[in-house]
Amino acid sequence: MMAQSESGFTSSRAIIAIPSQIGRGVDVYGPAQIGPYTLIGNYVAIGYPFGSELQRAVKYWKGQPSIDIDSLVTEETIIGRRNIIELGTIVCSGSRLGSDVQCESYSFIGSKTTIGNGTWLVQNAKVYDRVKIGEKCIISGFVGDNSTIGNNVRVLGKLIHKHKVPVEGRPEWDELSEPGPTIGDDAIIGFDSIVIGDIHIGEGAYVAAGAVVTKDVAARTRVAGNPARPMD
Repeated sequence: MMAQSESGFTSSRAIIAIPSQIGRGVDVYGPAQIGPYTLIGNYVAIGYPFGSELQRAVKYWKGQPSIDIDSLVTEETIIGRRNIIELGTIVCSGSRLGSDVQCESYSFIGSKTTIGNGTWLVQNAKVYDRVKIGEKCIISGFVGDNSTIGNNVRVLGKLIHKHKVPVEGRPEWDELSEPGPTIGDDAIIGFDSIVIGDIHIGEGAYVAAGAVVTKDVAARTRVAGNPARPMD
């Protein structure tokens, strides 16, 4: 069962390490684990139900609003050490975040997605189901289902890229609301690549390691180089 408090709902199956700081209105569903020194902002959901879990939850919400939604969540969600998860972010059940991950306000992480150590999700980033993101990435915009992003990849809007300023080893920006890139389902973005602007990487596309992409990439197209061009 879930306990309700001023900070929201926390499942009896959840493990929240000490010290951690949990904001107001935070819901923690199912067998979630939250690592030490993690900061979770207000109105965040961890282990949010997905797929068949969500379908059952919607059915119960409509017909029986008092149902224990937590009992429907079966997948374990893991939040690593020293993470920062800001206002309004949703992390769906079955996802795993490494250490030193930051999710800026209103980010969304779908089900069974893995995010590597030191990766940064820019405000309003949407990363959908079964995505694998490597370490020390910066991600804005939209990442579709089943995509893979290697280590040290930058997926940025133009203004964010232009005005990026390192502060104490972490990037900060003066513009967060511009549109970021859209990466379609089943795409692969190689390590050390940069994807810049309001562009679209098509379904099943492949971006080679170290490429710099500033224009749309068609579905199932392989590109490489700086600037990125189709591979022979």
